[in-house]
Amino acid sequence: MAQAYSWPALTVGEPEDMASLRERARQEGYQDGYQAGNSSALEEASQLRQTLRESVSTVAAMERQLGEQDRQEILQLLRTLTRTLIGVELKTNEQVIAAFVSEALELLNCERSEVTLNIAAEDESWLIDLDGIRAVVVPGQRPGTLSLCSPRASVEFDALKRLEELLEVAGAADAD
Repeated sequence: MAQAYSWPALTVGEPEDMASLRERARQEGYQDGYQAGNSSALEEASQLRQTLRESVSTVAAMERQLGEQDRQEILQLLRTLTRTLIGVELKTNEQVIAAFVSEALELLNCERSEVTLNIAAEDESWLIDLDGIRAVVVPGQRPGTLSLCSPRASVEFDALKRLEELLEVAGAADAD
């Protein structure tokens, strides 16, 4: 004959025991959920800190890059403005050329009749009469560049070259 199935006997204690089991299960569930949430929050916070570190370093690098880029743009603007001003000054202020000629004559230790002033073709139209100094157009000479030549030596005046040298010195001082 077939055997009859019997249900396992559930032992239920006093009603107070059931309430305490439920409370303990609820507390354990609460603790498990709290620990899982806390672990998840700590992991997220760690990832956010890492992302923040990366962002800060990226911003710092961008700031350095933009700072250098702005610096280069400002220097280029200054160079352009200065070149323009030097060109205008050379063309409109004959004292600049006269001062160069006087200084060069003193350095060369010679008379006006012994020297020639080499100039660029672009400068021929505005160059002033320099009292007995012969001006010679030199093909390929950069506009604004003057050189006073004697039979023994020459002195060059290149305002743009001097400007570049000054800017290089200023750039080197900034780097230090």
